[in-house]
Amino acid sequence: MVGDFECSGEDIERDWVARTGCWSRTDWVLLTYEQVRAYELPATEGKSGDPRWPAFADRYGFDPRRPVQWEVEALEPAELQRLVLTAVDPYIDRYVLAWQVAREEGQRRALAAFLDGWDAAGGGSTVVALYGLPQDQAAAGARCSAARGERRPFSTRRSSSQSTLGCASTSASTKAVV
Repeated sequence: MVGDFECSGEDIERDWVARTGCWSRTDWVLLTYEQVRAYELPATEGKSGDPRWPAFADRYGFDPRRPVQWEVEALEPAELQRLVLTAVDPYIDRYVLAWQVAREEGQRRALAAFLDGWDAAGGGSTVVALYGLPQDQAAAGARCSAARGERRPFSTRRSSSQSTLGCASTSASTKAVV
């Protein structure tokens, strides 16, 4: 697990295991007390009133009257990435990873070939003519449709106020639906 070094963050691991019911154990990758000290990370003000603070302060020798915490974002991004990759490396099946990377590359090539054929057949200009969209927006809609295996460029739903273009919509605002 990756989380801040704080009284609530320490409890996340216990809570995760209890709530999911599918993990027998987890590994806390960072932040730990040792990492906070080794990297000399700056403390920030902790959450006052957290009922877990007194026990946390006692466990690590902090002033119980002054809650503090250390945020994982205080690590340099490259070091954060290195620590996480080092932690997950023993669990990576290299054969499966190589197979998946090759599979994705094949899908990219197939999609590129489809798009080349789409453009050659005038698919992009059809979209522009139908919807009056700028060429770059029309091409983006076509690529999104192709990625989803659809033959139509895309469809739009219009609201009374606006119409926007996108590959997917999860909000109430109107967007192109692919």
